[in-house]
Amino acid sequence: MNIPVTVNDIRRVLQSEGYEDVYDWYDSPEFEYHDHTHQGDSVIWVMSGSMDIGLPDEHIRLTAGQRYTIPATIIHNALMGPEGCQYVTGETKPHES
Repeated sequence: MNIPVTVNDIRRVLQSEGYEDVYDWYDSPEFEYHDHTHQGDSVIWVMSGSMDIGLPDEHIRLTAGQRYTIPATIIHNALMGPEGCQYVTGETKPHES
């Protein structure tokens, strides 16, 4: 299996998995996203730096090369590491109720 190494490689992989609006992003050191939700599953794939994700029952630390999917409607927050974080993210279509 080939491991994606560029933003475009990762974008193609995520789009093939059904993620939409896939884009790369950079957040500055210690930048924080307060509690929020997404209507669809949300994926984060870290390119460089680190990100801590707070979920109701666990804490996830992502570093370069790691990815994590946050299920739809789960309350979560995020804090970027001391070097900031560059990542690729996308979201699936909203889940039907």
